[in-house]
Amino acid sequence: MKFIQIDKLIHCYKSQALSFRMILSVTVLSLILLILIAIAAYNIALEESEEIIDEQMIEMANFLSKEERTNVKSVFDHNKRYGERDTFIDITDIKSLPLISQQYDYIINKVEQPQFVTKDSSRGIIKIYVLPMPTKQIQISQPIIVRKNLAQELAFNMLIPYMILMPLSIFVIYWLIRFHLRPLEQLRMAFAQRDYDDLSEIKINELPIEIQPAINELNSLFSRIEVAQKQQHIFIANAAHELRTPLTALSLQTELLIKSKPNTAIYNENILDLNLSLKRMTHLVGQLMSLAHQEIPQNETLQQLILIDYVRQCVSQVLVNARYKCVDIQVKLDS
Repeated sequence: MKFIQIDKLIHCYKSQALSFRMILSVTVLSLILLILIAIAAYNIALEESEEIIDEQMIEMANFLSKEERTNVKSVFDHNKRYGERDTFIDITDIKSLPLISQQYDYIINKVEQPQFVTKDSSRGIIKIYVLPMPTKQIQISQPIIVRKNLAQELAFNMLIPYMILMPLSIFVIYWLIRFHLRPLEQLRMAFAQRDYDDLSEIKINELPIEIQPAINELNSLFSRIEVAQKQQHIFIANAAHELRTPLTALSLQTELLIKSKPNTAIYNENILDLNLSLKRMTHLVGQLMSLAHQEIPQNETLQQLILIDYVRQCVSQVLVNARYKCVDIQVKLDS
């Protein structure tokens, strides 16, 4: 079912105008770039904020190490939205540290060296900087979500110019696409306004280089079709002319047969003439069909012809019509 829907979407996409498909592709590409830039901006902002806030936590712990404070317990409100400036300070006496760390899961047990610890606690996932001292342990903590929110805000602020310029850029790109595709629109109008029998050359100014070869081939095709049409007209005229004479002879011979008595010398002579005329007619039609289908091979070997026989055939073809008009035809041939 999903493949059918995808095929429908592809078919719908391909059925749209070229300018629409191009601007849709540019829009999709812009959105993909926006997502990639947003991810990259978020990661960069998160990394930068991590470094800055970690440095602040280290400086704060070093500052508190110089004071005589002890047993300082932070207060956390789950309903409050904390910012990047909010940190939680816990200073615990070394002796009571094991018991307090068991009682509160966000308190780190005694460590030997200063270090950062990420822990999942009742306050959520927090990042803690622990500074051990001989008599106390200083702990500076902050929820990870605070840093993520800061990174999101920074990334969003970085993307605001892109989000404002992207629709304007897409509109400008769409206008440029339509501007450069104007020759295609002119080509469409030229085809729409052309008569079905118009085979003249297509002339469109400033056609794209990618389309020019296709138009040249189309003009060449029009030229070949025009030549073929002229040849067809000539062939039809010649065929009509060639067929008129034998058809007239057949008609006259048929009339003579109707007027002649059966089983007489004249009747038998007309029957023979009619048979010869039909054979000549069949031969002529075969030649015309071969010429129409261009079945005559171009490399056919030349054959010797007896012109006297062809002259006799031509004379006999018009002899009936000549007799009908009381015209005497005689042919004298040298031996």
